[in-house]
Amino acid sequence: MKAYYCKHLYNEMNFDINNIYICCGSSLGPSHEVYNPEKWKSYDDFVKDLLKWRQNISKQAYSGNIPEQCENCIELKKIDISLKDYLKGKFFNKYPIRHIIIKPFRQCEMACIYCLERRITHGKTTLEVSKSDYYEFLPIFKKMIENKIIATEDVEICFQGGSISVWDEFEEVLDLAYKYGVKNFEYLTNAYSFLPKIAEAAKDTNSRIVVSLDCGCRETYKKIKLTDKFDDVVNNIVEYANSNIEVLLKYIVVKDVNDNVEELQKFCDTVSEIRKRHTKGKRDIAMMIDIDYRDILKPDYVMPEEHRELLRYISEWGKENNVSVGMQEHVRKMIDEK
Repeated sequence: MKAYYCKHLYNEMNFDINNIYICCGSSLGPSHEVYNPEKWKSYDDFVKDLLKWRQNISKQAYSGNIPEQCENCIELKKIDISLKDYLKGKFFNKYPIRHIIIKPFRQCEMACIYCLERRITHGKTTLEVSKSDYYEFLPIFKKMIENKIIATEDVEICFQGGSISVWDEFEEVLDLAYKYGVKNFEYLTNAYSFLPKIAEAAKDTNSRIVVSLDCGCRETYKKIKLTDKFDDVVNNIVEYANSNIEVLLKYIVVKDVNDNVEELQKFCDTVSEIRKRHTKGKRDIAMMIDIDYRDILKPDYVMPEEHRELLRYISEWGKENNVSVGMQEHVRKMIDEK
């Protein structure tokens, strides 16, 4: 028998600022409203409703009733599924959530010129640890664990949103997840600060940080990040790398700022320097190149040939220097487009 399958549709939950989605894809899929004390008497009632909503989506999808938001998503596939797998709960077991994206906050120490969240924060920055402007996640997370919404194995938690170093709930959420037995963590961080809590959790977990460095020199860093922290950030990245943490360094191409080979080579040279200083950790450094989303989200966007050349350049540099270079699928497809 065949059934629709998508790892996000059946196993993911994305806690954004205004809604809770079933995935982090382009469609984001169906959404559930965030906790409202005027509607739910307790977090317990809210989480039970969240579980009921999530299970209903899975059951409907298995029956072929795909949410309209998901219909054209490239992640959705029709695959063979045996009755045995179905009964074992491959699609909608009682505890389905294995991938949790946490981003109910937007505060940050930086105001990167390309950041899509600037439309929410208006470019405001903070160095103070503070509560989310939107809602508390910790009490929801506690009730998810109590109500066994989260699976007991193969779980990954990804911290996104603003900067985790200024989010007041971060350490408690990480502690709770670690004690629950989560073994896979990803942190999208600006590396403005080195957080010992991440290094501590990395001792016996699969941990990865993703840092958009975007350049290889102090002057360009200041233009993009609007802060003079390049050297400190590089030092923090090295310390993370030496703490058994996988490091992915991103280069976001920004028109008229870093969109030339000279700037890209400085970035590659910095990656080489970080690798040389990476002497303790077992995990290597990887790179990713992306395009400024202010450009790429425009309906009439066509990648300039000089940007295609940058994608080819970093791919070749990675091969020559034995460094893994990743690209978003939509970016990779543009390399040879006419």
